[in-house]
Amino acid sequence: MDTGVYPTEAVREISKSFICIRVDHDQSPDLVKRFGVGPLSDVRLLDPEGQELKKLVGFTSASRLVSECRAVLDRSQGKGGTREVGNHHAASSVDKPVSEAAINKAVEKGVSYLRAEWKKGFGPSAPGLGPEPLVLFAWQCAGVSDQDPDVKSLREKVRVSALTGTYQVALEALVLSGWAAKRDRERLQACARFLIESQLENGQWTYAPAIGASSPALGDNSNTAYAVLGIAACHRVGIDVPESVVKKAEKWWRSSQNQDGGWGYRTDRETESYASMTESGISSLILCRRLLPEQFAADTALERANTWLAAHFSVQENRNSAYQQGRLLYHLFALERVGSLCGEKSLVGHSWFEEGASYLVSTQNDDGSWDDGADTPIPNTSLALLFLTRATHMLH
Repeated sequence: MDTGVYPTEAVREISKSFICIRVDHDQSPDLVKRFGVGPLSDVRLLDPEGQELKKLVGFTSASRLVSECRAVLDRSQGKGGTREVGNHHAASSVDKPVSEAAINKAVEKGVSYLRAEWKKGFGPSAPGLGPEPLVLFAWQCAGVSDQDPDVKSLREKVRVSALTGTYQVALEALVLSGWAAKRDRERLQACARFLIESQLENGQWTYAPAIGASSPALGDNSNTAYAVLGIAACHRVGIDVPESVVKKAEKWWRSSQNQDGGWGYRTDRETESYASMTESGISSLILCRRLLPEQFAADTALERANTWLAAHFSVQENRNSAYQQGRLLYHLFALERVGSLCGEKSLVGHSWFEEGASYLVSTQNDDGSWDDGADTPIPNTSLALLFLTRATHMLH
């Protein structure tokens, strides 16, 4: 944020209306305790009496910071207004049912937005973290033909890219297993081999493991959840995955579950349970159980996780997450995985798809994109499409 957010002209201009104070976390224990500040970047907007008006934890984009500052100023002057999301102004609602036609139209607009961005070029990204396989998976789930020119060009770029990151490889495995073309068999086997060989000793995965080199002791639950998805996709089309890999992953999820039934991001930081990680834990345990020959009559870990989810269910918020505005779209795809794998219309007492679809249709931007304030509309639009198309049905 020091280099890409605070120096921007819009942030510098809006900051003139505030008294800006920078606090060193390690040098101000009293303030850290008072406001409950964690290890991530933390911006608080306070009134003249020192009362907190807004809390922004983790990376906050320049546009989101400016929008929140303006909203605080408007409220202080007695003005109303709706939250601004991209170029779409509306108060979202999950109370109104949404038609299949409206969902299909939203999907078409989302696909068109991603087409336009692909034609312009997605721009540079870190190895293994580019949006290409995620976009390709979203197009596939939206029903775009594998003979479509945009699909063919993006697919070729994905196929020739070096396999370097867990997210990249897992998503590519999902895509290739969906088409199950003979010419992709060797590439799918390479994806499976990467995921098998990059599993950490404790059963987790991390971002870009150095296969054959010294591995870290800990990974994170997000990469681990996507790795399990990729392994399940490979297994689905007959590619052998050793039971030992699945058992290690299952053991990790069970041993790392919090006392309240949920999961956090890691066990050394960001440990508190929040929705998307708890949903990731649920879907991962379901997939592991299906990949193993043993059958369980009951699963107390899943029961405890469902109890947590029932108490924190929301399609408008990634409950208890404090990172990047909660990564709402990431959460909705995690929720979709649980709902689709369970094969249920109702989940912990909620019509999960109807509520989520209503929210997404009402918050789609005019250009067809979705974003959650993090200025990452390409991956966020892809994640929204994966929810609306119920992408995980392919693994059910």
